[in-house]
Amino acid sequence: MTNTSADPAVANARPGLLVPGAALVLGAVSVVAWVGTITWALYSGNGPGTMGLGLAAFTGMWALMMTAMMLPVTIPSLARSENSLSWSDTMGWTALAAFTAGYFLLWAATGLIAYPAASLAGHLAGHDPVAARAAAVTLFLVAGLHQLSDLKGRCVEHCRRTVAGRVGPDRSPWWSGGRHAVWCLGCSWALMALFIAVGVMNVVAMVIITVGLVVERHLLPGRRFRVVSGLAVIGLGVVVGFYPTLAPGLHAMTNTMSHM
Repeated sequence: MTNTSADPAVANARPGLLVPGAALVLGAVSVVAWVGTITWALYSGNGPGTMGLGLAAFTGMWALMMTAMMLPVTIPSLARSENSLSWSDTMGWTALAAFTAGYFLLWAATGLIAYPAASLAGHLAGHDPVAARAAAVTLFLVAGLHQLSDLKGRCVEHCRRTVAGRVGPDRSPWWSGGRHAVWCLGCSWALMALFIAVGVMNVVAMVIITVGLVVERHLLPGRRFRVVSGLAVIGLGVVVGFYPTLAPGLHAMTNTMSHM
């Protein structure tokens, strides 16, 4: 019988990157971000385009939303990761703060891409409903096909097992956080693009996508769940083709706009 304790990989494995209590702190940050996001949504409602927000306000709103959604997905990876790190046996508070900042800086920056996309969606919703409906269906089909792709599978597996990666003098926790965000973005970009279709302040969609990301990354990481969810997203896209009101981000709303 093989003595696994003699295996250098096992001997050098880390129980996780989080210092005691850090997961609770990050969880509390996520709760605060969710409260802020839901409060903003209740105040502004949900509808097409940027809902009158300028670039700075939209990017801030997007960063808050990404923090609320992605922290619950990332915390289990941090707690479980078994990487060889040069920082310390466990990630200290300073390193954790730098890692988190690097991670969410990239996610916040995606708001700079989402803003013109949402602006275009608002224009289509108000001026070309046929093109708006086609764009909504396309977004759902792209998200569903991405769920089925091998690229998605590789990104999910990487995010599950490798958080910070190997770091050296030229690879700080900040750099590692950004690196992990790139892989995480590879997992989730198509689902996040759905907010252009369903509205950037659609709380129901936020909850569904967050739960789906947690399930596919930590509870059912195999291909089966991704296939089921991908087909469901594609099916919903087909339904949106017949009922465009299901995609309020690309559908002109009335004065009785729902607060989701």
